[in-house]
Amino acid sequence: MVTSSLQDHNSLLAASAKTHLTPLGFKRKGRSRLWFKDMGWWLVVIEFQPSSWSKGSYLNVAAMWLWWAKDYWSFDEGGRVGDFREFKDNEQFSLAADQLARAACAQAIALEDRFNSVEATATYLQSRITQNPWSLYAAFAAALAARQAALASQVSGQLQECPETAPWIIDLKAKTRTLLQKVNLGESPREVVAVEIQRCRELLKLPTKSLESLGATLT
Repeated sequence: MVTSSLQDHNSLLAASAKTHLTPLGFKRKGRSRLWFKDMGWWLVVIEFQPSSWSKGSYLNVAAMWLWWAKDYWSFDEGGRVGDFREFKDNEQFSLAADQLARAACAQAIALEDRFNSVEATATYLQSRITQNPWSLYAAFAAALAARQAALASQVSGQLQECPETAPWIIDLKAKTRTLLQKVNLGESPREVVAVEIQRCRELLKLPTKSLESLGATLT
């Protein structure tokens, strides 16, 4: 049986998130603690993450890239903000929930400013490349979306050198080769990425967007 304090704890978070995030264009994912803003080719994702041990919330804010077709949500660029805020009583947690929502807004606005164009995003991701295959794939896809095919090919080469320690790395390598092959055969780099984004949106059950409208967001 759910206690009244737990109901208050969750409802206080939801109420604060609705107050502060809805005006910025965020939507709640069902009845979860996940909120998101649809930017077309990426999402701003905010999670009021529960703890396995205490009532309360962590705060995670990140960009989620949609240029890899997948049916799950991820925190691709960003992460934990601040410390865990424990629920003690309704009055105390009402203030904590408000502070968490305000912090989420500030971080979300910063992400939107940082990734205000695919060109800016490509430059940022290129500057932060690591040998993590996901880091390389993100830089690769952003370069393609920014019509920087030569750079995308270079980054793909780095990805191909990663040790194949898991099946998903093999899949990631194959994906970059496939996308580059399409570009080499004459397809638009931006449209190649837009097709992948469209598939991802379908898997995540996000509103349908045409390739033309997705291409327009990749600016």
